[in-house]
Amino acid sequence: MTLTVTTTAFPRFGLAGNPSDGYGGCILATTFRNFVAEVIVAPSDTVSIRAAQGEPYTAASLEDLLQRCARDGHPAKHRLMTATACRMARTQAVDRTRGFALDYRSTIPREVGLAGSSALVVAALRALSTLFDVTLETDSLIDLALRTETEELKIAGGLMDRTIQVLEGALFFDCSAHSVTASARWIDPAALPNLYLAYNGSLARESGAIHNDVKARYESGDAKVHGVMRDLRALAEDAYDRIVSGQGGELAPLIDRNYDLRASIFDIDPRYEQMIRTARAAGASAKFAGSGGAVVGTYHDDDMLNHLREKFAAIGSTLIRPELG
Repeated sequence: MTLTVTTTAFPRFGLAGNPSDGYGGCILATTFRNFVAEVIVAPSDTVSIRAAQGEPYTAASLEDLLQRCARDGHPAKHRLMTATACRMARTQAVDRTRGFALDYRSTIPREVGLAGSSALVVAALRALSTLFDVTLETDSLIDLALRTETEELKIAGGLMDRTIQVLEGALFFDCSAHSVTASARWIDPAALPNLYLAYNGSLARESGAIHNDVKARYESGDAKVHGVMRDLRALAEDAYDRIVSGQGGELAPLIDRNYDLRASIFDIDPRYEQMIRTARAAGASAKFAGSGGAVVGTYHDDDMLNHLREKFAAIGSTLIRPELG
């Protein structure tokens, strides 16, 4: 019987602490289910990688795929999937003479800070590990997903996206811990305040380009960058403490503070800043969901939510209520 494996992963947004995940900080974040990344794999005599019924990228075998990507680089359109397959082949005990047929799709808005790329990588790792009968412990899956992007594709990234997408749900975790999953503490979504998410697909931008300068400053010992990362870590801890003590409704000033700390060391695209100003002018709190292009925050009631939706629409952005779970 042919084994066909279908796996999914969901987008996420950071509520507090990001982007300190790349600097040993703490993170409060959650996945949400308005969008999804899906990967379907099945055994095949050759390798075939296809996006949304488009033309496939093919290779004779997994070994042939490895050699072609080493020689020519990863194909731009399918680079997330080829990098995932190559990373698994290099690090896990798999039969490289085998092939597979992989189809993938995603409804997650691209490059607006909702971790759409890592969602595809996580879903692909889940599917390929099942197909090749590879057992990946949770920490190993998170690490493999991170290294697929940072080492195979040289894309800057941190632990937030992969940790939250592997574990799923609303979580607080410590990125400096020996085992990030051991530090994870789940949060009842019902304890969170009213949340909105707004995004603008026309503002797509790869997150690595946004992080590179700050990463270099951090590694050179820049005191201001180090201080902001410590403050973001403490802010995430404060947010978690408020939620578990029944004070989730008091997150608004922390969410605003998170953005202000970020803006003190990052160059903020004026179009991203406009989204923050739009939310705050309407009385809502606001911070980036990830690296920009999408913002998340709290609101008081349905009247404010409707007002926010109108204001965001006026600047070309879409507002949704995230479906937590």
